[in-house]
Amino acid sequence: MPGGLVAPAGTDEAGQWSLLRPQLLYLIRWPDPAGVPETLGWGNTARVCALLSRRQSAGFLVGQLLGMEPALCQQILLLLWRQGCLQAIAPGVLGEAAAVAPAASDPTPTTPAGSFIVRLWRRLAGLGQH
Repeated sequence: MPGGLVAPAGTDEAGQWSLLRPQLLYLIRWPDPAGVPETLGWGNTARVCALLSRRQSAGFLVGQLLGMEPALCQQILLLLWRQGCLQAIAPGVLGEAAAVAPAASDPTPTTPAGSFIVRLWRRLAGLGQH
């Protein structure tokens, strides 16, 4: 598994989730839309990616932050993990990867204000306010 986490051979999805669930996650690259199953939906996957591209979050909190069904969010995170789109940091562990990921409390965008990602993030952030 990426990020230094190793799942025992033959580990099922629940076993993989138990390893990934407590980790601080952040997006290192966006997935190929063609690799996202229709059952998960590209819109849901994009919401998870947008959140994790902006701030680190524990795996189990991502669904809560987005107001998403936990089982769906779990499937999306596992898909992103298997595709190598996520980096994980054990909670409380500071390392090189922690310095690379933007801090959760950092209010300044890491991209220009008019960029596609910033505009997308603003639209997605406004979805839960209706």
